[in-house]
Amino acid sequence: MASIRASLRAHASNIYDMSEVLTRVNRDLCRDRLTSDFATLFYGVLNYKTRCLTYANAGHPPPLLLRKGQIVPLGTGGGLIGLEESMQWPQELVMLQKGDVVLAYTDGLNEAMNFEDEAFGLERVEKALLAGAGAYDNAQAILKHILWEMRRFTGLQTPGDDLTMVAIKVL
Repeated sequence: MASIRASLRAHASNIYDMSEVLTRVNRDLCRDRLTSDFATLFYGVLNYKTRCLTYANAGHPPPLLLRKGQIVPLGTGGGLIGLEESMQWPQELVMLQKGDVVLAYTDGLNEAMNFEDEAFGLERVEKALLAGAGAYDNAQAILKHILWEMRRFTGLQTPGDDLTMVAIKVL
C-alpha cells in the first residue's frame, strides 16, 4: 500500500489525466511486485467550485451516486492495479447536483458478515444509503447511519476486513 500511495502521489502531482496516472502507478507496481502485490483503487478528484467529479476505478467497489432517489454506481474504470502492465483505466466526469450524495467505501462494508455467514451486501448498502440520505442532511450523519445499519446486521460478529467510507453531500 505504501508503494502504491507513493507512486500515486508522485504521478498525480504533475499529470491531470487519471488514465495516465493509473497506467504509470500500475507500471511501477508491476515492475517491482511480488505475486501477491495488487490492489483496488478508486481515484477521484472533486472540483468543489464547478461540482465536477472526475474519477477512475481500478477494481474497487464502485462508489454510489444517489440522485433524486436513484442510485447509480460509479464503475467506469478497469481491473486491479498491479496484475498486468497493459491494463487501462478510462476516466469519467460527473457533474454533481444539489442534493446528490456520493458514497465511496471499501469491501469491508458490503462483505461484512453476520453470524449466519450472510454478507451485508450491496442491496443493504443501497437501502442504508437511501434511508440515511432521506433522514439526514449532512454526510457525516449519513455515514453514521450506514455504519449503524451494518452493525445492526452483523451484531457482535468480529469484522473480517477493514472498513473505510467517504461520503459527499452536495449542498
